[in-house]
Amino acid sequence: MREQLIGYATGCGAVSLQQSIDYYGDLRAISSLLSREASLSEVLNDSGIDHATKIDLVTDLFTGSVSPASIGTLKQIVLLEEADSIVETVGFVARMADQEVLPSTGAQVTAARVRYFARAVFDLLASEEKIGDVESLLLGFRSVLEANRALSRALSGVGSSASIRQEIVGDLFTFGDSEVDRSFELIVRYMVSAGRIRDLLQLVDRVVALAGELRRTRVAEIRVAAPIDQDRLGRISSTLSTLCGYTVETREVIDSQLLGGVLAIVGDTIYDGSVRHRLDLIKGRMSVAAVGK
Repeated sequence: MREQLIGYATGCGAVSLQQSIDYYGDLRAISSLLSREASLSEVLNDSGIDHATKIDLVTDLFTGSVSPASIGTLKQIVLLEEADSIVETVGFVARMADQEVLPSTGAQVTAARVRYFARAVFDLLASEEKIGDVESLLLGFRSVLEANRALSRALSGVGSSASIRQEIVGDLFTFGDSEVDRSFELIVRYMVSAGRIRDLLQLVDRVVALAGELRRTRVAEIRVAAPIDQDRLGRISSTLSTLCGYTVETREVIDSQLLGGVLAIVGDTIYDGSVRHRLDLIKGRMSVAAVGK
């Protein structure tokens, strides 16, 4: 679980730096307290005490004396780490400011770090509306990548260093100074520099899905050959919400490869009602019938 915590702590550190908060100083103070208070350490490392009780304890103890980012990190440590290593892990995260974190070497490690980096940023926004605003900006970023596969490959780390990818992002995108804009910038910059990624679009989709989970919604990509009216889009959203069992928000994408109909993508699930798909099914049935003769 250390990769998730590295991502989460890095995210908390980045947001705290923007806000001039000594995040790692708070964590060092908490780690020092745990080394002195054996009874508290025993409670946190006790596998017989459930997560909720431990989270309530650290929230009650530290609210008002350390930053929300530090308390959020403690909660994630409780949730992600084995019970008997919680205190040791607090020390590990506190030391991250003083030691170089090795870059991720695989797609799965990178994805874990990026997801939890984004989770930290979203947690500190503490507003479903603002999370939704960042989600919208990420969807716009995704559209740019989808329209320019060469850019997507370059930002995925194929033949480029992290510093070059950061420069590309800085040259191509203008970031605002609002809390939402700064949060979006942090996520994008970390996303392209955390390590090599096989598919940057897929990674963006995972962060968008995380935002939806935190807002208790999912975003459906509605691919159509030509724009459709809002009434029909609303009916599609209602139908998908019923099928999926949660609120689904739609995002229309014009796809010139479609002949007509609708192709809906919700997470890893595809609902294909396109004309091309129906024609392919007819061709398949005709081929089977011909073979049967």
